[in-house]
Amino acid sequence: MNWGSAVTDSALWLAEAYAITVAVLVVTALLLARYTRWGNQFRRMAWPYFDPRRTVIPLSILALLLLLTIFGVRVTVLFSYWYKDFYDAIQNLDETAFWHYLRVFAILAAVHVASSLVVYLVGQTLDINWRSWLNDTLTDDWLDGRAYYCGNFLENPVDNPDQRIQADITAFATSSRTLSMGAVAAMVSIVSFTKILWDLSGPLTVFGAEIPRAMIFLVYTYVLVTTALAFWIGRPLIMLNFLNEKLGASFRYALVRLREYGESIAFYRGENVERRTLGLRFAAVIRNMWAIVFRTLKFSGFNLAVDQTAVVFPFLVQGSRLFSGQITFGDVMQTAQAFGQVHNSLSFFRESYADFASFRATLIRLTGLADANRRARALPVLDAFSAGSHLVVRGLDVRTPVGEALISEL
Repeated sequence: MNWGSAVTDSALWLAEAYAITVAVLVVTALLLARYTRWGNQFRRMAWPYFDPRRTVIPLSILALLLLLTIFGVRVTVLFSYWYKDFYDAIQNLDETAFWHYLRVFAILAAVHVASSLVVYLVGQTLDINWRSWLNDTLTDDWLDGRAYYCGNFLENPVDNPDQRIQADITAFATSSRTLSMGAVAAMVSIVSFTKILWDLSGPLTVFGAEIPRAMIFLVYTYVLVTTALAFWIGRPLIMLNFLNEKLGASFRYALVRLREYGESIAFYRGENVERRTLGLRFAAVIRNMWAIVFRTLKFSGFNLAVDQTAVVFPFLVQGSRLFSGQITFGDVMQTAQAFGQVHNSLSFFRESYADFASFRATLIRLTGLADANRRARALPVLDAFSAGSHLVVRGLDVRTPVGEALISEL
């Protein structure tokens, strides 16, 4: 690393990486929206907010956040080269270089801290604005055409629309940002640090066979296999997280209902009935929570074991080359740092599976509310008026749930 031209080189790298990332991100989003169910659900909830025909502000904030995310990867790459130069200075007992690289570290650390704070501010700005827009949009959609009332007459009424508007919108906005930017940072890091590992990696002899560029082969094989196993272990978390929201909302609704109808319940001495209802609903919540706990134990335990095992790999592969004088101590430390970055980036998709499972459940609940509102507005509109001693209702099909409910009431 030529630290004298680090600023210029980083600016060129940032421009190139940003252009490639934007192109890949757009193509990936289009493919996911077209060929996956959750991608299509995400498009339905997200595109109206980012549509530039409405306003360019959301896309501008997203573009800035993407730039800052890629810049953060570049800072990490610079730290990787700093590790090599700093530890080489220690190995060579070069005091001048030692203090020089400590000053370089101070600059890199200051830039890292400042960029992290700016990323937080821009990310929170996006979350708050997106949440505000979604809240207004879904609330208006729920009220439009009296969907909030007509939805009660659907064959499968949606549960707890109030919670979906209040809690799921917040989770959707935050999870969308963290997962998408995390995936971008992971992919850019994989490309950047794979090149570093390629330059540092040497051969490894296993059972008499020599594996060239062993570090690259080792990290990719290890992470891909463990990621596939982690997905298999964590897949049930999608439905368990969905049930956790549904059952918890059902229990809260029972508590609210008890408060709202307290006078009637007290008059008819219905405490025992309500106690049984609350007990049953709470027991369902607890059963599902234990299912999440045991599944998370398996998932997190596997991830922790994988991460701890990966720590020794760089030293195992590069140790013999260090002691034979083929590489320096700084090369070993840079290898360990680069290997850790590649491993962590590749593992992002494995370790984020639980968060993605919760995100999928949130998407299902939000799109379910939008679909229920649409179906509720499509129910027949009744024209009722009094004709003498009779009530005349036009546009009513008694075979529908609405017709059956109205006939029952009459």
